[in-house]
Amino acid sequence: MKLIFILFLTSLITFSPNLQTNLLLEEISSFGSEDDELFLRLGTITVDEEEMIYVTDMFDYSIKKISQDGKLLIKSGKKGGGPGEFQSQPVVIFYYNKKIYVTELFPTGINVFNANDLKFIKKIKFANELVPIYDFYISENKIFISNYQGHGYSIFDLDGRLLKKVNLPKKENQPEFDLSKILIDKQNNRFLLYVNSGILEKYDHQDRLLFAKKLKYTPDKIAYRRTNTGLVYSPDLLYKAISENGEGKIVILVGHNEDKKISSRSVLIFDLFGNEKKEFFLAKGAHTIYCYKNYLLAGHSEGTVLKKYLLNLSR
Repeated sequence: MKLIFILFLTSLITFSPNLQTNLLLEEISSFGSEDDELFLRLGTITVDEEEMIYVTDMFDYSIKKISQDGKLLIKSGKKGGGPGEFQSQPVVIFYYNKKIYVTELFPTGINVFNANDLKFIKKIKFANELVPIYDFYISENKIFISNYQGHGYSIFDLDGRLLKKVNLPKKENQPEFDLSKILIDKQNNRFLLYVNSGILEKYDHQDRLLFAKKLKYTPDKIAYRRTNTGLVYSPDLLYKAISENGEGKIVILVGHNEDKKISSRSVLIFDLFGNEKKEFFLAKGAHTIYCYKNYLLAGHSEGTVLKKYLLNLSR
């Protein structure tokens, strides 16, 4: 549990120096600053049909609803053990069917809020024993949770009942501990992004492998470490986030890289078949992204700034 906590925080607070951005990426809005308290430590991002923005704030243990022009509409949650409160930092946030779903580092479960007013509805407690949730995705009234060590995912209904557990074989030279981000497209295909080993996989709705590819900034040799219990892992998050714009484009944020022009700045665009189509470079290092339509939201400046970009995907 300590290892997953350290690796997740690393993914949220590692940044790179300022560099010139790619002309195919246009900044159109910037919300928050190091001098105000709109965001204290922005965690992850989600957006609803009306393009309202929702974020987790890991500093004050809250979730926040932000208007399209960057105004704080509603703030909900605080540190505590009561309904709608967080015992540990809120991490992954996801919008689905007029509700907001939020995980925390511990205890295991997903807190559910009404998207309109951010009032707490319930906490989903899962039927089987799980370690902290690293990432999840909701599609067709099912919750997909990536296995915390990687190499698979579990599928639950919206009440937390286990429907299916998918165990996947470890790839050659892949570590035993390899955190994965998960994404489901409109055809119910599952994408797994292994953040420590730099592998992107796609499975169909019957859990059959469609492709597995090593992403281009993944080094030939990865510096793995071994814990006192013998668990092999990589301390570097080679890739930080995966998103899908709803129009068939997969967007991936590169993480740690020896080249500072690339590290936490490169944004790779893929089609649904795993073909890389474009690459953009953010002016400043980011720790998280969220893509919808032709827009990209990115968290910058140690979680105090949220920027909105226009992706010129047709150029």
